[in-house]
Amino acid sequence: MAHIQNATLAGGVAIGAVADMMISPAGAITLGCLGGMACTLGFEYLTPFLAKKLKIQDQCGINNLHGIPGIISAIAGIVCILLSSEENYGLSLYETFPHMSPQVDDPRLQELLHDFPALKAGFGRRASDQALYQAAALAVTIATALVGGCLTGYTMKIPFLTQPTDDQCFSDEPYFKVPHTGEKEKALEKDFKNSELTCPFKENCV
Repeated sequence: MAHIQNATLAGGVAIGAVADMMISPAGAITLGCLGGMACTLGFEYLTPFLAKKLKIQDQCGINNLHGIPGIISAIAGIVCILLSSEENYGLSLYETFPHMSPQVDDPRLQELLHDFPALKAGFGRRASDQALYQAAALAVTIATALVGGCLTGYTMKIPFLTQPTDDQCFSDEPYFKVPHTGEKEKALEKDFKNSELTCPFKENCV
């Protein structure tokens, strides 16, 4: 059941970067399925592999639920940008991608202003140029995440932070008073024996 819930959320993440682009219902369903499958496979295989082989822990499943589906979404955004044109979007192309709007000195801008007075000048980027910027943004995001994760990991290894060992990372015992195995059952059994039980049919009471 947890896989189904996480996969549902991952589908929403996978469609996020292209939510305001021209994408067909079939494309949206495909992206949602890819995000859901990647998330489920990540929880099933990638998380145990990272924990056992690389000692990388992902307690909340952020990598599977947001990281991998987010990368899928960014790649889908790059593809959608490459396929974008004024024929597909109309003048809304320049609302969705403002930097693809013609530059100030471009005569095309004056032509568009007759039909779209609110249009603002951009950088005149082609679809391929805008896609490269999208790819660069994806690379910067991944690099920032890696650097931030490494810094956090090294910070957590500082001795005075008293990081627990790997086999205690999912144990509450260092922070809470937890009864040992069997103590709770013994206490309940003792309370049960000491309690006075009343029975309306004494001859049937054991």
